[in-house]
Amino acid sequence: VHINDARSGRTTEEQVDNERALPAATGVIDAASFLSALRSAGYDGPLVAEPFLDLSYLASDEDRAKLIGDAGRKMLAA
Repeated sequence: VHINDARSGRTTEEQVDNERALPAATGVIDAASFLSALRSAGYDGPLVAEPFLDLSYLASDEDRAKLIGDAGRKMLAA
């Protein structure tokens, strides 16, 4: 399952797939409910962050991996 968050300040109709935020970054998508639905459906596979953001402003791949990992942990904590 690919996970991300929606941009804040936009209606559902205004959301654009290639402008999604990191998981649990904005709170527009209810992470806790989403994960609960996955569990209820019996899903036990991988979760992959798919934010569609340009992270090139970060200095290294390690910095990008840390940012994405932190976002995933925040979502799982929800």
